[in-house]
Amino acid sequence: MQYAPAVLADMLRVPAQVKFGDDLSMQFHFAKWSVIGALMGLAGCVSLAGDDPGTWYQTMQGRLPSGDRLYICHGFGCAYTDRVDFTRADRRRLARFLRAGRGSAKAERDALSKAVVWQEKRVGRAIGSSNDIGGLDLKNAGVRGQMDCIDEATNTTSLLLYLEDNSLLRHHTVGRPVARGFFIDGRYPHASAVITEKKSGLQWAIDSWRRDNAEAPDVMLLDRWFRVRSRDLDRLDMESG
Repeated sequence: MQYAPAVLADMLRVPAQVKFGDDLSMQFHFAKWSVIGALMGLAGCVSLAGDDPGTWYQTMQGRLPSGDRLYICHGFGCAYTDRVDFTRADRRRLARFLRAGRGSAKAERDALSKAVVWQEKRVGRAIGSSNDIGGLDLKNAGVRGQMDCIDEATNTTSLLLYLEDNSLLRHHTVGRPVARGFFIDGRYPHASAVITEKKSGLQWAIDSWRRDNAEAPDVMLLDRWFRVRSRDLDRLDMESG
């Protein structure tokens, strides 16, 4: 399968002038094809945001949360899955976040952002992902504790389902993660967790892939998420910083 260098550059987030195929390391090949292989399963996911989230786990060979136990994906494409058991203290901490957001859908999304940051700190200590690098850092494909968008979308969805199962969501329901890109439009395939606002029916992406571990996720209308490029968001971050 051949891709134009410019498309591959966007896919792999490396300079367009790099020549592919000459001196690529085995790790680079593993990274490229493991990511492509995992994301091949995302074709058609664009229309599935409202579907049963369980179908995502079947496709990605992940495991749904069960009670207080979450199964955390890492290593790119859910190459590894480690269980993390939330304690009563963990549940109380999450409940405090969500109580602060009960006043409105916007406030609940802000609370969910904080909950994602908390989970990444909590999980980081448990499975060794505290140094997870944001974006697609190919040299870390297959490395325990490093996460691509498949891992991030799965783990965020697991947290959201945990909150929903514990009746901690008031304004949103949890949907199936979705994907964008898939090379057709010249963009690297990318996935995100999704929630739906109960009152308006609007869908929102909660995407923690672009930034390092335990940094606030991108929370935006799903329609915008489908259109935007990560480099545009990077530029806005620099301008606002």
